[in-house]
Amino acid sequence: MDGFELVLRARRVVVADEVRPAAVAVRDGRIAGVFARDSAVPVAPGGRDVDLGAVALLPGAVDADVRPGGADGLARAAAAAADAGVTTLLALPGPGGAAEAAERARGELRVDVGWCAAVTPDAARADRLTELRAAGAAGFVAHLADLGDGVPPLDDRALRAALRACGALAGPAGRGAAAPLLVHAEEPSELAAPDGPGFSAYARSRPPRAERRAIERVVAAVRGSGGRAHLLRVSAADCAGLLAAAVAAGVRISAQTSAHHLCFPAENVPERATAFATAPPIRPDAARQALWRALFDGVLTGVSAGHAPAPPGARTDDFRTSWRGVASLPYLLPSVWTAARRRGGTLPSLARWLAAEPAAALGLADRGRIAVGLRADLVAFDPEAPAPPVPAGGDPSPYAGHPLIGAVLATWLAGHRADTASGGPPRGRLLTADRAAAPAH
Repeated sequence: MDGFELVLRARRVVVADEVRPAAVAVRDGRIAGVFARDSAVPVAPGGRDVDLGAVALLPGAVDADVRPGGADGLARAAAAAADAGVTTLLALPGPGGAAEAAERARGELRVDVGWCAAVTPDAARADRLTELRAAGAAGFVAHLADLGDGVPPLDDRALRAALRACGALAGPAGRGAAAPLLVHAEEPSELAAPDGPGFSAYARSRPPRAERRAIERVVAAVRGSGGRAHLLRVSAADCAGLLAAAVAAGVRISAQTSAHHLCFPAENVPERATAFATAPPIRPDAARQALWRALFDGVLTGVSAGHAPAPPGARTDDFRTSWRGVASLPYLLPSVWTAARRRGGTLPSLARWLAAEPAAALGLADRGRIAVGLRADLVAFDPEAPAPPVPAGGDPSPYAGHPLIGAVLATWLAGHRADTASGGPPRGRLLTADRAAAPAH
């Protein structure tokens, strides 16, 4: 047996949805073997054999809902992701354009990044989406309501056309899976302008029924198109039953929620704290508990950070005018783990929600699990250690002042240390339509 470039040993490794002692061996950026922890595994000259002890080894997280804004923002988000145990990002459209930002940030990315093309009414057709795919789009996103980010909403006809067109395209790994259409689902006829500056007025302006009606539209469109939809930021309690029934009936739809919708109840949001401004809004505690049940039951399959930090000067103390987006990427693993462990969540649950299921939803079959042949995107995570506190300054985060449990100690991308503390160079690649990101050497 030839020597391996990296061997990571730990008493707690998440493999095949269980935790067990193991030694994970890496060659050419991929997992080449999973052995008993104390096995005599050969290491190549210049390679490393690292014993993590009681620190857990997880697959790198995959986040399909990041809106960093601009090339500088994307490079910063990729660095924050590497330090947070997130090894793959999908950048959604925002100020500056996702494609342009991704291209300008090439060579500065510490994790793999794919850019997501906005499906506009005039682009919801096969030839246009094929052009966007050829230009490098790793995914497509559609809005049913105007979110103020420059992406016009789709009507039902355009939504069906977009789903049909996506269904004819291969996924980002280029392995034949249909490309999913990511959908932000709120029904515009149910939305209104907030009648006051505070959170309560903002929450009333985007009621849960706006989500339910929009998801009903998506379910009908998927049925009539043969495409596949993946819903972002599901937050309304009564959507779980609708989604469960659709999946049981064979509708090709999946859904994820965001960490802040799982972690914060509306009852605890200060009235003028626009750090919590997001769409859909933070819901009452009863809805939050329903989201957790849907996640444990598999109705919701994944969790994202929903990261969309505000540009300088864009966040005010008035929900009518403030930036709508949450600074959250650095806290993804500890925030979900802190809340999940109180409810009986396990390390395999965390790996499933943050890595395996999001990778599957995006058609990224080469990552998201610790298994032979997959990319060596790995995270050393201490589930008992306190997470570092939220730093002062910059765009305020809703997690400030909330103690979290779980610390990311190191991140490997294709077998190379990716976190900024390692001092290594950026090795992230752009995900493209015709291949998954190749290992970086």
